[in-house]
Amino acid sequence: MITQLEAVTHHNEQVTPDFRTICRDLVIDVSGVGKVRIVDFVRTGERIIGDVFASWKVLVEREGSHDPFVVWTLVATNEGFAVQSGSYCATLEQARKAYESR
Repeated sequence: MITQLEAVTHHNEQVTPDFRTICRDLVIDVSGVGKVRIVDFVRTGERIIGDVFASWKVLVEREGSHDPFVVWTLVATNEGFAVQSGSYCATLEQARKAYESR
């Protein structure tokens, strides 16, 4: 049986960057940031061709950073995943609070 993580990884390999999606524990490369692991997410916008890109509220974990947890708006653009405005947190507990209040 294929896991959700395996299915999403396979899907993302088959489509253009603007049609990529995410799931928990997926490691993605974010433009200008590097690799991050999705801890939690909720979709905030659907992809409408010629108009808007898909977007999510995400809680991610970054390795080797002073603030390893970040809550961002993540967008799947033509160039790949990009982020907008973030709350940077030292602990997962702080990040969960920021995620819930966003």
